[in-house]
Amino acid sequence: MDNLLSGLSLMFFELQIVNQNNNENPVLVFSIACSIVGAIAVLLDLTFYVLRGRSLFDLNHGKLTVVFLIAWSFGALVIGWVGQLASIFVVSVSATVLVGFTWPLIITKYLKTKADEEYASEPEQEIAEEE
Repeated sequence: MDNLLSGLSLMFFELQIVNQNNNENPVLVFSIACSIVGAIAVLLDLTFYVLRGRSLFDLNHGKLTVVFLIAWSFGALVIGWVGQLASIFVVSVSATVLVGFTWPLIITKYLKTKADEEYASEPEQEIAEEE
């Protein structure tokens, strides 16, 4: 636990890159940091919704805000973990903010693009005329 807290402190407060040299678990540190930033993203969106009456991320706040908070945080944790295992990200604050804030937006755009491509590749069915 101390190793995790020291890694988070090193990344967030000292703005250093966390790696094997200064922390034993950089993947865990990055995943938890992405989850924290994901929760912050939902809380900032909720604040904007309360102050301005609209959501920047098009979330329907109210009873579902807790669900958004948990889902966004968990999704950021998983994407951060997978991205770190694939060596896509460097364990830094900027990468953490990138994953924590934008992972649902990127995933939904990607899935929409794939769905549009699949829809466009389907052969058009002609309506048979009754005789």
